[in-house]
Amino acid sequence: MLCWGRWARDDGGAVEVLHGRETVAHRFLQLQQGARREMLCLMKGQSVAVSARENLADSMALARGVRARLVADEVAAHWEQDEVYSGIAEGVDVRISEEVPTKMLIVDREIALLPLLDDPARLHDRAVIVHASGIVMALVGLFEQTWARSRPVLAEGRGEGDAALLALMLGGLTDEAIAQRLGASARTVQRRIKRLMERAGATTRFQLGWYARDMGWSTAPETESGSGSGSEAEAEADSGSGADTGRVR
Repeated sequence: MLCWGRWARDDGGAVEVLHGRETVAHRFLQLQQGARREMLCLMKGQSVAVSARENLADSMALARGVRARLVADEVAAHWEQDEVYSGIAEGVDVRISEEVPTKMLIVDREIALLPLLDDPARLHDRAVIVHASGIVMALVGLFEQTWARSRPVLAEGRGEGDAALLALMLGGLTDEAIAQRLGASARTVQRRIKRLMERAGATTRFQLGWYARDMGWSTAPETESGSGSGSEAEAEADSGSGADTGRVR
């Protein structure tokens, strides 16, 4: 059982100060469980309070349709590599930055969790949950600045990755054929393509293909006999599926 007496909100209700790794871990998971629309996360160094492997609340939020964006530094991307790629496969938009200012989670742009201490050995001994809207929006700005200077990451080199999906799409395969190749459902393929279109700011699959080649997301497409000639026509036919997407900044 957790000791609930080890966290307290100040008189104005603007912040909660958390003491102890167990309490910090519990509140971190609780915030993810309560997410309705969006989670913004900065990942710095190795996980301390909650490992990515233990974080089932993250997957549950994604399953509910919560959009998640994560920026990891080089250390986190190295030590949590499997979990990072698993997150990408589940729908998390991931970027890598040479420098991430702090660990942080922002939920629905309404509440934020971040450490009070900068000492890596005591990173989760004390943390603060911020409710004050002015401070939360300033932290959202910090996230967006970090996001803008970071580089996109795809699950390159892995059969279930976005690079493989894009290669198959550029080769002219249907969603059903791509799904069969990747061992996924057609619905999962469509969801992942829509997510890639959002990341690229593309409104059609044809635009996504140009962007993917320009950014090096995909190289030579995989083709099946007789399937390559229809790739452009299929892209135009499917153009309506992403018309309502917006550009990620």
